[in-house]
Amino acid sequence: MTPTTDRDGSLRVPHLGSSVLAARAQREEVPTERDDRGVWRYAGTNVEVPGARDVTLAEQVRPREVARSGESPEAVLLSLSEIVADARLNWALQAGTRLQGSGTQDDVFVVPWSVWQEHADEAVGAHLPERDARGVMRGVARVERELRLARHRQEVAARERLLMLLFASELGATRRATAALLGVSPTRVQQLIDEADEDTRATARELVEDARHILRREERDGPAPADTVASEFEVSAERYERALHVLRLCDLLVDEEGVVELTESGRKIARRLEATEERSRHG
Repeated sequence: MTPTTDRDGSLRVPHLGSSVLAARAQREEVPTERDDRGVWRYAGTNVEVPGARDVTLAEQVRPREVARSGESPEAVLLSLSEIVADARLNWALQAGTRLQGSGTQDDVFVVPWSVWQEHADEAVGAHLPERDARGVMRGVARVERELRLARHRQEVAARERLLMLLFASELGATRRATAALLGVSPTRVQQLIDEADEDTRATARELVEDARHILRREERDGPAPADTVASEFEVSAERYERALHVLRLCDLLVDEEGVVELTESGRKIARRLEATEERSRHG
């Protein structure tokens, strides 16, 4: 969403009826997953789904109960067709006692009440207000979803920017040049870099090391199939792909039709790195 200004110069932000926000909020569903603590989050993020809760087996399956008049249930009855149609009930094939149906009637499994209770509270899905609520609360949930995901995207982008600042600094970018691009002072750039936590710094060190390896290799041996470069790389495939991604992003390398090749900017940096290391070797 791009803010605009009214005739009096005041800022006007697109509202709920704007096409962008409306389209996002109207999405039926965003993939979700349940973490080890039983919290429902949007897949691949740490963002909690607003108002989400577990849906239990007992809410989805309502078996017939067996009980004497006025007493607590002793067992439940699950038909063979129910069990076959619902994989969540497969356990009943071993836990229950099978009773043969007469004529065209289905076979039935008698499951002790205590066994049913063990499974009844199992989470078999989620109630997501953004999908399952009725009325106005569905709208509230969907807009809240977009707010939470927007904040998450901003946090991810901020971390990626910091990683790129560290990477660029190691490859020779000056604080002044970076500050001019960001529209801040060189002092502010230094502050951002100083605020990086150790995990981010460790990731940056790995990235710089991997990028240098690829740059030196390409400058020394020339273009090569990506698989060849990867086979010479003594790190995980994930690290290799991350380094390639950042080098492409920085216009230091192109990867066309499976062949990795340095750009002119990439060659300049590779030569500068080589010269720096040569000076270091000769003290």
